[in-house]
Amino acid sequence: MKLEIDSLLEKIGLPYAYHSFNASRKKAIPPPYIVYVFTGTQNIKADNRVRYKVDTYRLELYTSEKLPSVELQIENVLEKHYIPWDKSEVYIDDQSMFEIIYDIDF
Repeated sequence: MKLEIDSLLEKIGLPYAYHSFNASRKKAIPPPYIVYVFTGTQNIKADNRVRYKVDTYRLELYTSEKLPSVELQIENVLEKHYIPWDKSEVYIDDQSMFEIIYDIDF
């Protein structure tokens, strides 16, 4: 059985919410925290059927400063569960926060 996305995020050990803390009806908190969103599917198809369903998500880590140890913590959990990922980074000037983005196939 596939690991569920919530179980995966619990293993990372940071507060998290789907889409936003407001949308998830959770109280906003200071960083670091993770927001995740479903971005689509990349299913494997054959014989006019979906043979293997692959959901794609974006995990967005928000921090007030660069935290390589937290990034490594996330990457170690993804690697441990054989979840392929790509990573990018953005600085959000008006919020003085880093956004580290992990695109994962789940």
